[in-house]
Amino acid sequence: MQSQASNPVALRRSLFAFGAVSVLGGLILSGVSVSYLADAERARGTVVALEWGTHGRDPVAHSVVKFTSADGTTRKFESSFDSNPPTSEKGDSVEVLYRADSPEDARINERAVCDLMPYLRSPERVGPLYPRGSEGRVVLEYPGEQPPALQERLIGRRWALIEPLISAWKAQHPSVNGHQGAYGMREIVNALLYQSRTGCQWDYLPHDLPPAGAVRYYFCKWRDDGTDQTIHDLLRWQVRERKRRLADPSLVVLDTQSLHAAAGVPAATTGRDANKKVPGVKRGLAVDVLGLVIAVVVLAASVHDNVAGIALLNRVVAGTEPGVVKKALVDQGFKNAVVDHGAKAGIDVEVVKRNPGDTGFVPQSKRWVVEQVNGILMLHRRLVRDYEHRSASAESRVYWAISDRMSRMLTGTSAPAWRGA
Repeated sequence: MQSQASNPVALRRSLFAFGAVSVLGGLILSGVSVSYLADAERARGTVVALEWGTHGRDPVAHSVVKFTSADGTTRKFESSFDSNPPTSEKGDSVEVLYRADSPEDARINERAVCDLMPYLRSPERVGPLYPRGSEGRVVLEYPGEQPPALQERLIGRRWALIEPLISAWKAQHPSVNGHQGAYGMREIVNALLYQSRTGCQWDYLPHDLPPAGAVRYYFCKWRDDGTDQTIHDLLRWQVRERKRRLADPSLVVLDTQSLHAAAGVPAATTGRDANKKVPGVKRGLAVDVLGLVIAVVVLAASVHDNVAGIALLNRVVAGTEPGVVKKALVDQGFKNAVVDHGAKAGIDVEVVKRNPGDTGFVPQSKRWVVEQVNGILMLHRRLVRDYEHRSASAESRVYWAISDRMSRMLTGTSAPAWRGA
């Protein structure tokens, strides 16, 4: 007996029958949806919560909406439409469709047709608007442990920390033709943090983030006018205040780290570290005892540590209140030139010497924190090597990476780990 797979006629008949059933089902659903839309009344509602559940193995969100019907009754419903990332946030205003005879069967207008789709969706779909596998999904309030794939973007609380400053900047820089922009500032910041964390090239940003041209435009604007550092400093002050400390520290720790330069980085911004035999750049950090960055400089690796140390001290003095920073700890790579320059700036620079009897890496009291910060920066793959064509861009990357970390410290969220990936 010939199988159906090897019988072209039977196969064509099966495909035709499947297509006919699919078309009939679509027509029925369309008829129901059109009938519902024609008879429904409209009201304004507010998203009061997001209820998280699972679709297959994937977490998805349902919007919980509260509205007032024509009879003056306040009603609440949960949309049957689920998605990840959520298409609405808590507090969003939406249009609600409902029937007077059954107001409990209310739906969000934009999803009136989509609400019928969960019954036909494949388990391999996360949501009709967001294909499976899209990077950097949104999480607002997810009870319990958040899956790592959902932690790449700014959740509502983290965005709220910097949203006023970004909105003020946007208001001060209107378009000459009055155009408000096609992409939200939150998504621009999401793209910058995603690139910092994953190290991808501009052209390889995921399709569900704004295009590379728009993201790069804002990155350069914020780098050049200092907005990136302003965001960083505001978060740093909040973290220190939460730790019951003054806005600026009295002690800083200085250190440098030589990084290899990636292919394509211009030779004008790089050099070779004669001591560590590293061709690339030298990144200098000044941090407080909490591991928060006070200043950063990026120079050619051929530059002596003294030059980096003097530049760091200058930036520490310029970025803090006068006379607040009184002491700086450095390793033996910094010489008398840094000590003398610190004395002129009113900062006592102490060279922490290594115990001759120690072998291998031995953490030194207080000074070890800067080594910890260097290790934290390595978790941001854009900072593992020097990929930037300008030193200012490399410094901006550090500010964004530390801002990402501080926003998580302030909101109690954790970053996805590379271990086990």
